Amino acid sequence: MLVGDRLLTLSTKGRAIRHIPMSVSQRMTNFFADPQVSFLFMTFGMAGLLMEIYHPGAIVPGVVGAVALVLAFVSSQVVPIYWGGVALILLGMILLGLELVITSHGLLAVGGGISAVLGGLLLVNGQDPKYFVEPSFALHFWQVAPLGLTFAGFGFYLAFVVVRSKTKLPPQTGRKELLGMSAEVRRALSPAAAGMVMLHGELWTASADEFLEVGAPVEVVSVHGLRVHVKRKV
Repeated sequence: MLVGDRLLTLSTKGRAIRHIPMSVSQRMTNFFADPQVSFLFMTFGMAGLLMEIYHPGAIVPGVVGAVALVLAFVSSQVVPIYWGGVALILLGMILLGLELVITSHGLLAVGGGISAVLGGLLLVNGQDPKYFVEPSFALHFWQVAPLGLTFAGFGFYLAFVVVRSKTKLPPQTGRKELLGMSAEVRRALSPAAAGMVMLHGELWTASADEFLEVGAPVEVVSVHGLRVHVKRKV
């Protein structure tokens, strides 16, 4: 044992071994010192907040996500975190969220999975001089790969659902898609005088074979240029 410039030898022969259990605070610190725990908290936290953003009012995903991110921040005080890895994980979550609103046939989700996997591999900063990090302490590919595979699988599932739903829809092109749509009378109309209806968020000139008062619900029967022929909706 080196104390200053002096080398001391500790004599432990015959000494009794006494085990000192960790306190609750020490056990919690030991738990948060696991980089897998930090990675999971960060992943679930970002996913929860993104779910709340895309589905406002759900509350539970937002609360769980916020708590998980706070715990991830606590873990980052124990584990040397490389913030470039955090940015890659966040990018992966954003790409997965965009897959929900943009039809990319799974490409965005695959990109998000790759980004999340790279972020997980780079999450623990073993070069930080304030810490001594063994190579076995960092996250390995087999530990973060399931997240990437989940992203990719979810993306391909969404793409499959979108393609299947499109194949089941009847072809709708041009003004044919207006046939059968509901509208509301904004200016009264009769067989002798045209009126106006609010259709698909737009005002259309309309004709009818009966008198229709303002506010009456109607249905499009036919389309003639910029005029629609309607009837009272039963």
